Amino acid sequence: MIAASSVWNSTTNEIEICQEVQLIEKSSTLEMVIVEDKRVITINFDLSASFDLGVDLEEAALTSANTTTNVKDYVNAYKCDESFAEDNSPLVANDELFVCIESSSIDVEIEDIESMTIKQDDIDLPVIASIAVAYPAITEKIVLSAIKQVVMTRVPSNVISFAPGNVIIVDGSVTMQLVGSSGRMLQTALNTGGTEAVTTSFDIKVALQPEATPKDDLALNSATSLASKTSIAFGMILALAVW
Repeated sequence: MIAASSVWNSTTNEIEICQEVQLIEKSSTLEMVIVEDKRVITINFDLSASFDLGVDLEEAALTSANTTTNVKDYVNAYKCDESFAEDNSPLVANDELFVCIESSSIDVEIEDIESMTIKQDDIDLPVIASIAVAYPAITEKIVLSAIKQVVMTRVPSNVISFAPGNVIIVDGSVTMQLVGSSGRMLQTALNTGGTEAVTTSFDIKVALQPEATPKDDLALNSATSLASKTSIAFGMILALAVW
């Protein structure tokens, strides 16, 4: 068939096409056909058909849903250990306190920890204020990744009571950077006006435990020392008796 002819044959109710495929290698002076495939394709149609269409119409059920999205939903703060794994054990007096702050989405990054305070009853002990560490000698901010930061600090036992059953509240605020697709959707949901940085709050409760008293060890050492001295004295008596 020539290119200008119709592909439809009304006499035979068929589509007839000619297909030619060539793999060609070209150079500046020569064009070479490496592989060639030519074939005539005929498609038969049976235009006599019957069909039965049954449609059951039901009243449409209309439902609505309302959801509230908040940046705080992406922030997880918790007491952690030196390996930065979650640790729910009580904080012992004189031990370091590690607070991990982590985002649950790679599209909501932690830009910085704005503030952190340790609270007990009427006591508010600043740890971080306006991004700056309040007491650099006992506090350090550690950036592990774009979505996880750690604050390592110490809780002074002369300010905070470590009596059995006592707790502290560690709260503060963190600036989150909204990036990626989820971040853009969150910007829209929060109506931030295109602002990528959003500040939200966090808080955790930490149980306290007094430091183990060394009195028992001292008593044991004293008893051991006394027994040692008694053995030496008894040995000297025996030696004098024999002499």
